[in-house]
Amino acid sequence: MTEPPAPQRFPLIEPNYVIGLVLILCGAIIGAINLAMIGDALRNQSVPGFIPMAMAAIIAATAVAILAGLHLLVRQTTATIEAATVSVKRRSLRGAGTTVYPLSVYLGVMGQTVRVAHGSRSRRSRTAYAVVLVPGAGTDAPAIEVFRTAREDKHRAALETWARRLSVAIVTADEDGRIEARDVADLDRNLMDRLRHHTLAVNPADLAGGPDPRLLSAEVIGDELLLRRLTPVYPPAEVLKIMGLLGVLAFGLLYFKVYLGLAISLPVIALMAWMVFRDHQSRTGLVVTAEALVTFRADLDGGNRVETDRVPLSAIEEIRLEGNALHFIGDRKRLGFGGYLPLPSRQWLRARILAFLRDRQR
Repeated sequence: MTEPPAPQRFPLIEPNYVIGLVLILCGAIIGAINLAMIGDALRNQSVPGFIPMAMAAIIAATAVAILAGLHLLVRQTTATIEAATVSVKRRSLRGAGTTVYPLSVYLGVMGQTVRVAHGSRSRRSRTAYAVVLVPGAGTDAPAIEVFRTAREDKHRAALETWARRLSVAIVTADEDGRIEARDVADLDRNLMDRLRHHTLAVNPADLAGGPDPRLLSAEVIGDELLLRRLTPVYPPAEVLKIMGLLGVLAFGLLYFKVYLGLAISLPVIALMAWMVFRDHQSRTGLVVTAEALVTFRADLDGGNRVETDRVPLSAIEEIRLEGNALHFIGDRKRLGFGGYLPLPSRQWLRARILAFLRDRQR
């Protein structure tokens, strides 16, 4: 018989000793000074009446500051996750108590990006990647951060580890607001397996919309789904932004006579300008088969196709809308397509690819 997992404790709110002690000490000193002086102010007839009133207000404020400091010293909230429950223990000046929630009120674990301040200056920060146990709607159960790492390449593995450890789903939120829960049984299944087990479905509403004929073309040729962009990847507004930034950078370096910086920056500026030029002189596309996803770049008329990336479909587990593009994601592979396309076009693109792969199983 296997042993049940040991309870795991996670701090949600920790005591703040520094600010708490500062509030208590400052409140005690300022309050004591005003308390010692208020008697003389009341007895001295030459002192205006508002002076004792101001002192009384200061004494009341310092009493509140001392209570707030005590609250920060005492306040603590911790969560303990056991096999099927989450116990949240809260402690404050009003007392202590424990609330027990069933683990089933939680949707699952979700990956989140957080900014963490560090160093002596508050403006300095770094990016961290957290695994958070998120509650469902209609419950007051708190979200619980169970893991954090500074390495993005460890984030996905940590998500899967904690999903298995807690026997909960991995929850993702797409750019269009759609929530998807990937159960533990699906963690090692690729797209084709998930379609086969009906844990990944095609949204009929997305598929019914159809592509914008000015932006995308879709064609089934034998066992391939050929998708071609009919417009450059970068829209005019983005091109103007890029060229403007490059121009400002070059002018600024030249104006301030930073010739070494200008010499170093010129190749970068030239590369960026060449990428924008190439983007407007060619088009990108995606070929989908039951075995692989292949991105390519071709001439404006579709000729001279050059493969730019190839990923086996067996290595892809998710297809998501994020970062203004459609992303195919696996444990070790990632492929993007459709950057800067309007959201409805990318929603249709996802649905069309899933429908094509689903039909290949028949």
